[in-house]
Amino acid sequence: MFVGKIIVNAELDKEFIFKTFGMNEKMKEKNDSIGFPSTLSSQDNNNTNIRRIFDNGSMFFVNYAKPKEKEINLYKIHYHFFSHDYAAIALPILKNIKVLDDDQFLYIGTFKIHVQGNDYVVKEVTHYDEFDEAKAEFAKHFPKEELKRVVINTIE
Repeated sequence: MFVGKIIVNAELDKEFIFKTFGMNEKMKEKNDSIGFPSTLSSQDNNNTNIRRIFDNGSMFFVNYAKPKEKEINLYKIHYHFFSHDYAAIALPILKNIKVLDDDQFLYIGTFKIHVQGNDYVVKEVTHYDEFDEAKAEFAKHFPKEELKRVVINTIE
């Protein structure tokens, strides 16, 4: 299981997006959400199987099948405006995660992605450690399990 947080700071004209996709008024009440790859491996360089699983900025707990190889590449996430399946953009993560044999619950950090303008320019992607906060939140959901940090490198 991966544990972490993704925060997308999007300085965009959401009214334009709302109108472009012809959404009904009820959609305006929905939070934006993050689509995370449902399968991960060092061989999948597109992270093609995306599923929406958590609100933007919330702590996430993502189950994954332990790969045969000891590395997982996380290339991108999808940012879903108003949690709409089709109103989404792909945003870069570009991280390589080292997985040890006994690792089961892995903290991968907090990613903050700053997107600006209606052409969705990614201004900055930062990755930082909030392990203590994640560990406390994790313990509420999985009190008998141990959360571990993993080695994460940037994919060049």
